[in-house]
Amino acid sequence: MKVLKFIGFFSLLSIVMTSCNQNQKVIVTAPVIDTIQSGEGISRAIDYLTEKPSNWSQTMFDSIANKISSLAAAGDLDRNILEDKSLKERLFDSSASLLKWKVDSVFRLATYSGYAQMRKDLKFLQNRNKLFYEAGLRIEQTNQFLNTVEDIFDNYDKVLSLSKSQFYQRVTYLKNYSLDYSSTKRNIEENRYYKTYFCHNAEIMRNIKEFPERVKSARFRYLTVLEDTIEAVVVRNGYTYKQLLDDQSKFYNYANGVNQKAIDELNLFVNNYVDPNEKSANEDKNTIQ
Repeated sequence: MKVLKFIGFFSLLSIVMTSCNQNQKVIVTAPVIDTIQSGEGISRAIDYLTEKPSNWSQTMFDSIANKISSLAAAGDLDRNILEDKSLKERLFDSSASLLKWKVDSVFRLATYSGYAQMRKDLKFLQNRNKLFYEAGLRIEQTNQFLNTVEDIFDNYDKVLSLSKSQFYQRVTYLKNYSLDYSSTKRNIEENRYYKTYFCHNAEIMRNIKEFPERVKSARFRYLTVLEDTIEAVVVRNGYTYKQLLDDQSKFYNYANGVNQKAIDELNLFVNNYVDPNEKSANEDKNTIQ
């Protein structure tokens, strides 16, 4: 095993990498922020933190920022407050750029590993953006990288939600099911990040493929509820047998080839239905006799 030794501020905390050719392990250690006593040490710590996503953490970001402030307050930075601001600006800008790079890389994959944490990191950096800006650092009030990341996240949530559509429709009496999935599919595919990112997402693409079956299932469910509604309305309003037959005919046109079970249920109801008007007439006739 070969160990690369770095100057001053490295601890035993390490990331292990394996050499492909020699099958040897190389230990790269993370900086111990408390031991840093110079702007050069801070600069190296920032380089380590923002070298790759696996190095970056909210805790280390704040540790470096706090160390910059403490060194500046003690007069230990070469250019004191000017270097203080410059280092914090680089800390923030490099972190925002790294998050954007990470999102761009992850969102081209089939699954978005660590999405929840990336959301948290975005919120964290947006908060630090506000604090640093209000402290007078030379950074934009809102960072363009973070704005882009937030926009990608918001559009992902929107597209994912659309892809989960079940296409249920509220039942309207004697109205047929009228939804289809074409407009939802079009809205997904026309999203500005679809071709770059979302078309690679396995969950979204799987959901889109399920659209035809979901519409079929939703139409079946709609007709089942509509059949129950017809029975309830007919009984409640005392429809004549002729009115019921008219409704049955319309329902058959809707459900034929889609929901035979609902057709059979309504047929059974029709066969057993007693027209209240005819029943009343028969009762009057019997009374007169």
